[in-house]
Amino acid sequence: MKYAIFPLNLFLLPGEQTYLHIFEERYKQLLHDIEETNMPFGVYFQNKNNTSSFGTMVKLIDVNRRYDGGEMDITIEATYLFRLDTFYSNFDDKEYSGGDISRLEEKENVELESSIFDAFVSLVKLRHPGKLVEIPRNIWDVAFRLNLTSKDKFELVRINSIKRQQECIKSHILLNLAILDQEKYVDFNMYLN
Repeated sequence: MKYAIFPLNLFLLPGEQTYLHIFEERYKQLLHDIEETNMPFGVYFQNKNNTSSFGTMVKLIDVNRRYDGGEMDITIEATYLFRLDTFYSNFDDKEYSGGDISRLEEKENVELESSIFDAFVSLVKLRHPGKLVEIPRNIWDVAFRLNLTSKDKFELVRINSIKRQQECIKSHILLNLAILDQEKYVDFNMYLN
C-alpha cells in the first residue's frame, strides 16, 4: 500500500511514543493532511545501515504546541514495522514524500526468556529502589525501557532469530547493570575521600 513517508534518522518500536518538531514546509503540509484525514504515515529510518529498508508506521497522538510561523511540536506513536518497497519523492501531488510499504508481520513482540526477564527485573529494582514500577515482559517494551538508541533498536529488529534477539537484549541489560554497579562504586569512593 502507498503511504506518506517521513524520512528521519529515528527508529521507533511499536508502542513507543516520541515528540517531533515540525518546521519544514513539506512536513507542515503533511501534518495538515494528517489532521484533516487522520491518516497514518511512515517514519522511514534514514540511516546508511538501513539496507533492509525498515521503518515504522506511526499515528499522530497530539499537537502539543503551534507556533506563529506554522511550526508545531507533535507526539506520535509507533504502531507497526514495515519495509519500504518503493520510495516516491512526492506523494501524489504533495510536497512530502511517499512510498509503497509491506508490513513486517514476522517481526513479533515476543516475551523475554525467564532468566533474561529476571535480570531485567533486577535492573528495574536497582534503578527505582522501593518504588512500585510496571515491568514489561515483551522484547520491544523492554528495549524501549532500556533507552536503546535508534541504531540499537534497528539492529535488534534486523536480527532474524528470536534467540539472538533475546541474547542482544540480555547484553544490554548486563551492560546497564554494570554501569549502575560502576556508578555505586564511584559514589562510594567519592564519599570516602
